[in-house]
Amino acid sequence: MLFVQALRAACSDVGSGTIGWLAALRDPQLATAIHELHVNLDHPWAVEALARTAGMSRSAFAALFKEKTGDAPLGYLTAWRLYRTKTLLRDTSLSVQEIAVRVGYQTGTALSRVFLRREGVTPGAWRKRGQGSHSAVPTPALP
Repeated sequence: MLFVQALRAACSDVGSGTIGWLAALRDPQLATAIHELHVNLDHPWAVEALARTAGMSRSAFAALFKEKTGDAPLGYLTAWRLYRTKTLLRDTSLSVQEIAVRVGYQTGTALSRVFLRREGVTPGAWRKRGQGSHSAVPTPALP
């Protein structure tokens, strides 16, 4: 019940101009880009490609994305990739290299560097500590 109430409150705030991923999803152009980013997480996204997906110029897209989500497009992408990494570390026995490729990094080393910088531990250490579902919550305003 608490989760449902929190979700209702978050959804009702979206109309009042709050910042976050729900606010971004109310914009059809941003929603299209966010959907593509989520569906094709392993794609080597750049702001220009996301803007093209949204049918916008690069600068207009970046400004609107930041205004609506509170994060830059590539910051959001990194946070989403790390969220998916945590989910895969927790729910599968895939290697860090296999997870890296699934979430858009070319190597396990590249993923490990970003993960360590953002989380303070390596993906392997995070997995060994047996992080629960609460630890898979993304750092910026994501689902």
